[in-house]
Amino acid sequence: MIDKNPLCVSCGVRFKPEKNGVYVKVIKSNGMLYYVAQGDKWKCPKCGFEIVTDYGSDSILCDYQMVQQDNINIFQRIEDEGTIIIDRTGVENGK
Repeated sequence: MIDKNPLCVSCGVRFKPEKNGVYVKVIKSNGMLYYVAQGDKWKCPKCGFEIVTDYGSDSILCDYQMVQQDNINIFQRIEDEGTIIIDRTGVENGK
């Protein structure tokens, strides 16, 4: 059977699921929001290193959608719950 849990390179131990459905804020190289998505947070049980996986395929909000009031309310709720910020330099250019 193949174990699909990520492996901690430093410890050689499989990561354990910490929390599903965490919000990930992806930032463009100009510092502006590119999109918000949900992913899964994992933690190494030995060293405590954390990663987030599976957040790139379905975005919840894109920058052009932020002008709509309903989405602004959703974004504020996401901000209140806490997010993980990822800097994706050049992502808006498909790099």
